[in-house]
Amino acid sequence: MCENSFQTMLNSNEKIKVDDFSSTFPKPKIVFKQYNQNQEFLLPKNIDDFIGPGHIARLVSIIIDKMDLQFVIDTYKGGGTSSYSPRMMLKSWILAFINRIYSCRLVAKNLRENLAFIWISGNQTPDFHTLNNFRLRLKDDIKKIFKQIVLYGLEAGIIEGKDVFVDHTKAEANANKHKIIWKKQVENQTTKIDAELDELFKYIDKINEDEEKIFGNKDLPEQERNGFDNEKVQEIILKINKKVKEEDITKENRREQQKKFDALNNSLNEKKTTN
Repeated sequence: MCENSFQTMLNSNEKIKVDDFSSTFPKPKIVFKQYNQNQEFLLPKNIDDFIGPGHIARLVSIIIDKMDLQFVIDTYKGGGTSSYSPRMMLKSWILAFINRIYSCRLVAKNLRENLAFIWISGNQTPDFHTLNNFRLRLKDDIKKIFKQIVLYGLEAGIIEGKDVFVDHTKAEANANKHKIIWKKQVENQTTKIDAELDELFKYIDKINEDEEKIFGNKDLPEQERNGFDNEKVQEIILKINKKVKEEDITKENRREQQKKFDALNNSLNEKKTTN
């Protein structure tokens, strides 16, 4: 609607109808933040910059760096190819447990994709076989270390009970035995921490055993794929675009039908008022 027409309408004694306002007013410019998945930095970005000073990964890293792990190192036979650092492997598993990640395949996935895990591992990516073998070989030692980190973390108020404690007292309908206990219950649970950790590590064993039955010697499907079929991807995109467009048209038709219905109602109401 042009400015003169709009002014004429304002000066007129006739009723102004909503439909008289055209939708041709200029739309405000839409501004989006710059988005570039292939953005390059002038200088290499340090992963450390992405991990906050209070992140739990930093606590795990500091504790395990200062621990005497000779009893773990002594379990290595030596010879052959080089092994991943036991400190790095311990950090990865402990951080996973705190984040309630118990599957060796999911730990491996996080080491590839999750910044906190990438940082704590020094950007190293042991596969699920290596992670699981380390867990099985040092299961009791990992549990002892995890227990001490949990106890002192709770005592210092750095770790919350809801992050690590598990409630096995209620049978859920969905068989989820691992409901998180809230902080107010932590004081009553610390005396049972050994029993809780025993249950937790049995659960971790079961998860990894079940995974082996499902995947066998293979990794997660995403790791087994060699990319995607471009033709199939394009076919999916076309179908999605068509579906979205059809839904938009349907919504537009509904809006038009509603306008006509409202106009008819208004007309009938006006006739009643006149009569």
